[in-house]
Amino acid sequence: MSVSQPRWRFDGIAKVTGAAQYGADFSIERIAYGVPVLSKIAKGRIRSFDLRAAREISGLVEIITPSNALRLPNRGVHPEMKDAPQIAMLQDDLVHYNGQVIALVLAETLEAAQYMASLVKAEYHADTAECDFESKVSSAVPPKDGGNTSQYRRGDIEGAFSRSEVRVDEIYATPVQHHNPMEPHATVAHWQGDRLTLYEPSQWIVFVRTCIATWFGIPEANIRVLGPYVGGGFGGKGALWSHSPLAVMRPKCSDAP
Repeated sequence: MSVSQPRWRFDGIAKVTGAAQYGADFSIERIAYGVPVLSKIAKGRIRSFDLRAAREISGLVEIITPSNALRLPNRGVHPEMKDAPQIAMLQDDLVHYNGQVIALVLAETLEAAQYMASLVKAEYHADTAECDFESKVSSAVPPKDGGNTSQYRRGDIEGAFSRSEVRVDEIYATPVQHHNPMEPHATVAHWQGDRLTLYEPSQWIVFVRTCIATWFGIPEANIRVLGPYVGGGFGGKGALWSHSPLAVMRPKCSDAP
């Protein structure tokens, strides 16, 4: 195939003309906007929150923290992500990584929610985080699930290296990288009685349904996940992240104290 040869893309016209609806584009009546509050430490516990400044802003619906979040009946999930700490659902005060969701601010407008989230303050009991990857490489072990392994060998690398006339032995490092798709991560959760519809930009919508059903104790038949378009994923939308269960949690959350 020639590089210059035009190729037809099935969803191309819808995307370039603005007709494609992504997860956050679906309009729901009386919607509340949620913006997360993120941890500023890498490891430790949350000692307390100061919510006073955020509560003074007009348009507040609720601030969800581990003290008033819905207790989920089941934290087990798909074997590939069992007990994954990156899924923060406000079930405890533990901090596993910098940038973890530690609270969720809900407001009548997105701008109000963003502003209120910036006003939420948290005090921490910080622990020492282990951030030196290289020092732990020698003690790393393959997964214990029996079917997967982190070891892969092909050919005789050591032998070929020792016999080579010219050898280059260097260690290369790259800076932190982050994929930035044209569509951000955003979820719309719409409850209609005991039926839930999720508008989710996902590369694996069946997985999303299974996780939500398991965590919340909802029959999968009562959950519909719609993701007609994905505006770039690069693997980042193949998993499930905190904003998805937190969007589902809101209608069933108790009132904040």
